[in-house]
Amino acid sequence: MKVFIERENEKVHFLGYTEERKHSVAIDGKEAIGGQDKGMRPAHLLLMSIGSCAVMDFAAMLYKQNIDIEDLVVEVSGERETQGSVSPFVHMTVRFVVIGARSELKTTLQTFAKLAVEQLCSMKASLHPDIRIEHVLVMQ
Repeated sequence: MKVFIERENEKVHFLGYTEERKHSVAIDGKEAIGGQDKGMRPAHLLLMSIGSCAVMDFAAMLYKQNIDIEDLVVEVSGERETQGSVSPFVHMTVRFVVIGARSELKTTLQTFAKLAVEQLCSMKASLHPDIRIEHVLVMQ
């Protein structure tokens, strides 16, 4: 597996893409370092990576168990260290919002959320173990 990140301007705007060039994402830095709001910041990409990994595992469990829902949204928030020269994440929350599920499935869906975040998400497993990652399930 390989990705490429190419510079798109003389500042900090980049384009990241897969080696097959099938998919891409615009990346940019904050204004303080020359960013021009032309793409996502690396920290956002990391949160998105955790959320997308977890939601794919969650959705796969829904599919395998033949559980129909109307929609599924994942919100990932993160808190970063404020002291020092770098700002690593210290805490993340993965919030699964399940729309249109039957109320009697709540315990099952909570189990799916726990498994998706704590045991199945390869991206979470790739992070430093000191980063606390919790999950929340909301049913609408």
